[in-house]
Amino acid sequence: MSDSRLLRIYLPAWILLLLALVTPALGRGFSFYWDQLSPSFQREGGYVLEVDIGDKLDIICPRLFNQYNVMYEVSREGYETCNSTGGRLLLRCNLPETDLVLTVLFQEVSPSPFGLEFKKGKDYYYIATSGGTLDTLDNRVGGNCESPTYMKLTIRVRGDPTERSESTDGNYAGRGDGVTTLPSVAKSADRRVNSASQLRRSALDFVSLLLTALLATVFGTLRL
Repeated sequence: MSDSRLLRIYLPAWILLLLALVTPALGRGFSFYWDQLSPSFQREGGYVLEVDIGDKLDIICPRLFNQYNVMYEVSREGYETCNSTGGRLLLRCNLPETDLVLTVLFQEVSPSPFGLEFKKGKDYYYIATSGGTLDTLDNRVGGNCESPTYMKLTIRVRGDPTERSESTDGNYAGRGDGVTTLPSVAKSADRRVNSASQLRRSALDFVSLLLTALLATVFGTLRL
């Protein structure tokens, strides 16, 4: 088989692989503590967070001996009733002497059959039904999800990265507009957004250079 024919066959695959490797760098990365004392919770309805596809969120267990909590992904009904029965266990904060982190990449298709997948325009629900102590760690109803802690999180995946969602699904009384966009998770949001913008530009420049070099190689080979 000739070199030119091989290039025609494998070039699209290489381009797709390159884009797949670089695309995650175009999103933003932030951290959030699964902390029952966080002021982000402690209000009726829990915490609502807006993200975009391509963003990354590290959910961190606090290294405290009085904060034993489990994070479950649940249905809307489970969220409202503080019932994690049948929910999906994502993070178990039971080793305060150890760094425990759940890294969530907001992607529509996961390469792993056990990975999380998200769709634009949808809300996803997470709660803690533990009571904060080791003996209540595996509770499946109530616990810190209920008043006064309200340890519950709605993650809203925006349909358009340039527009804020106008959906009322997931908004609750006492939250103002009920929505926090991902950059405000950290105090250094502005710096992180600027860094993310620079990273996007660098990644796009990198892709452009690689594609230019690849196409030049292809055309040079085809002329031979």
